[in-house]
Amino acid sequence: MRNRPRARSWPAGLVGAAALLAACTSSVAGPDSHGPLSLVSSAFARGGSIPVTFSCSGADVAPPLTWHGATPAGTSTWAIVMTDLDVRPGPWVQWLVTGIPLGTRTVSADAIPAAAQISRASNGTRGYVGACPPTGAVHRYEFTLYAVGGKAKVSAAATATDTVSALARGAVGQARIVASFAR
Repeated sequence: MRNRPRARSWPAGLVGAAALLAACTSSVAGPDSHGPLSLVSSAFARGGSIPVTFSCSGADVAPPLTWHGATPAGTSTWAIVMTDLDVRPGPWVQWLVTGIPLGTRTVSADAIPAAAQISRASNGTRGYVGACPPTGAVHRYEFTLYAVGGKAKVSAAATATDTVSALARGAVGQARIVASFAR
């Protein structure tokens, strides 16, 4: 009688890891695709203070923003709007990014998808305009994520206020985070 090769026995930990890997790779929906839509920043807490780096007193670069939750039905693209809530008359748009592809779940100063459009802020400049209240004043800044449906048509010549109005009308979902800054 010949010697038969012995069956290999895998340690239980490897069997569990292999099962977990198989479950992860076969999953269609990632962990960010469940629950309500929410917007967060790794740079500041909801209701907290915006660090100087993201202001006119610092590097004046856009903070990192990430969104989680289920994509609302009918969403064709994402848009991010930063508004100074304390400028009158408002809204005073500080940053406006439209046409963010659906597969994107984060933006920052160095991570804006090439397909996205960076529109003009209320002051007429294109790009991020950091938090910059008058010296001694505290202003609140709202970052809004819009899940944009196919109906939102935005002209390249539109003002920041007109663009935000079009986004709000065409939104199929929204998420917000508000933080403050003082100089």
